[in-house]
Amino acid sequence: MRTVIVTAIGSFSADIVIKKCRENGIRVIGCDVYPREWIADAGNVEVFYQVPYATDTDHYIGTMMSVCRKEGAEAVIPLTDAEIDVFNLQRNEFSEINVTLCMSDKACIGLCRDKMELYRYLEKHMEGTVIPTLRLGDADPDEIRYPAVCKPYNGRSSQGLKIVGSRREMEGFLGETDPADYIVQPMIKGNVVTVDVVRSPEQGT
Repeated sequence: MRTVIVTAIGSFSADIVIKKCRENGIRVIGCDVYPREWIADAGNVEVFYQVPYATDTDHYIGTMMSVCRKEGAEAVIPLTDAEIDVFNLQRNEFSEINVTLCMSDKACIGLCRDKMELYRYLEKHMEGTVIPTLRLGDADPDEIRYPAVCKPYNGRSSQGLKIVGSRREMEGFLGETDPADYIVQPMIKGNVVTVDVVRSPEQGT
């Protein structure tokens, strides 16, 4: 039976990932930073491991490689951005032990994790479909449309996000942060729709 490791099994997407793997006859090993007793899906995997935070990079990668070897895993399915960022830099190590990292390629991840570069890419290929974006360090505070949304160019979810309501508030924000680390966008109100697409590069389906 093929074995895969699913990380962050306390996260929102873990339940369906585990179910679909098992439906396809795959043995699932689960990992999370929290103890088994706190994780509902820990009862739906063959074996559970509590692992370090991905931000403790060396300890995390060492632990994950050890689990891969011990369980004879063929693949790892990482479910959070923080883990993907770490795995993205350690591809060779896992390749050497014949473990496939089930995630996008390095260039794609690098593009998606840089909000400024992603904006430029989308504007080039789909002009007019994305929210106007500037590096905060390049923006003129007098020409910014308020309220404005400032967020780390490489941040995830809403971490570090700041809504700035006026020119005066922007002066205060600039005084307490490094503008080189942020992008700025106009705040646009409306419904948020999130769509995930998984495509087979071989079959195009």
